[in-house]
Amino acid sequence: MKFLEPRIQAEWESSALDPTVRRIVLEAAAYAAARWDWEFALTSIWRSPEEDRALGASGIHGEWRAVDVRTRDVPPEAIEDVARAINGRWIYDPERPHFLVCVSAPHGSGPHLHFQAHARTAPQKSEPQMARMNADDRTCEKRKNATDGGSGAAT
Repeated sequence: MKFLEPRIQAEWESSALDPTVRRIVLEAAAYAAARWDWEFALTSIWRSPEEDRALGASGIHGEWRAVDVRTRDVPPEAIEDVARAINGRWIYDPERPHFLVCVSAPHGSGPHLHFQAHARTAPQKSEPQMARMNADDRTCEKRKNATDGGSGAAT
């Protein structure tokens, strides 16, 4: 994992960072590395109220419950795949299921994945289920490439 600046690394290593959001980011980073050879670069964790207001944000960074990851130069399909996998594995808040753990839609100061956790954030799938899902996805991709000559075109 890379860090935009030493401050971000110190925040990542801080005990103030919500342990659930840390776990989610670690899972997402492992998935992205294995599936897309994508090394995460963390760009934002904690923000002061002034920094947050300047970005028109919600304040969740100020509560140590969010982490942003740079997506510049990352293929859109990789970004969407990581978001889909993590949102399929975790639920932000069962009482408000419309909120996502991983937000990939453009927002804030530039392209990035935004990971967030709530006190009620919990896994929807176990880690073994997630591993099976990843293996099934890789098997399907290999079959697809074998049937279409690797072009990705529908057959």
